[in-house]
Amino acid sequence: MSCVFFDLDNTLTDRSETVAAYAKVFLQDFESHLQDGLNAEIFGQLLNKLDAGGYGGHENRSRALIDRPIWRKPVSSDELIQHWQNWVPGHSVPMDGMHDCLQTLEESGYRMALVTNGSSQSQRTKISVLALASYFDACIISGEVGCAKPDSAIFNKAIEIMGCEPGASVFVGDHPVNDYQGSLACGMTPVWFEGRHIWPHIRPADFSVRKLSELPGVIHQILRSN
Repeated sequence: MSCVFFDLDNTLTDRSETVAAYAKVFLQDFESHLQDGLNAEIFGQLLNKLDAGGYGGHENRSRALIDRPIWRKPVSSDELIQHWQNWVPGHSVPMDGMHDCLQTLEESGYRMALVTNGSSQSQRTKISVLALASYFDACIISGEVGCAKPDSAIFNKAIEIMGCEPGASVFVGDHPVNDYQGSLACGMTPVWFEGRHIWPHIRPADFSVRKLSELPGVIHQILRSN
C-alpha cells in the first residue's frame, strides 16, 4: 500500500500569512503599550522575520520584539508568548490549494499521515481548525511521541503506524533537512515544497513542487514507478 506523509507548518499551513494576520491582532490588543503609528504590514514583515518560519523560537522572538523601540509601556516575554499561543494556532491559514490537493490524493486511493514537530496542543489545534483529521489515517506529533524530525525515530514510528514500506512512501515538507533529508535517510522518497527555505545541499532535490496543485501529479509519478 502506498502512503503519503505530510509536514504541517509551511506545507499545509501558510505560516507567513497566519503571522501577517496575527500582526493586526497584536497591534490592536497591545495598542495601549505601543507607540502610535505602527504600520500593520511592516510590523507583519518584522514578526515573520523574527519567527523565521517557526524556527525562531518563542523566547527568542519575544525577547527580540521587546528590544525593538516600539513600546511606550513594557510587557513581559511570557505575556507575548502567551498571546501568540492563544491566537496563532487557532487562526492558521491554509496553504493555497490545500483541500483540493488532499482530496485529490484521497480520491486516488493513497493513504495519508501527518508528521509534524511541535507541541500537542498547538498542532492539534491547527489540525482541528483546518479540518485536516478526516484526510489522515494518523497524526504523529513530536510533542506526543518524544522525538522530532529529522530524527529517524519519528519517521520510523510513522511508517510503523501506517504499516507501509519506506520504499512505497512519499514525504512532503518544506524543510530541506528536517523533512527532505530526514525522510530520505529512512528510505522514503521526499518531495521538497519550495519557497520557504534556501536549499542548502549541493545535490538538487530529485522531486520538488512550488505549489500544492502540482503535488498529486508528482506523487503519482513517484509511486506508480515504484
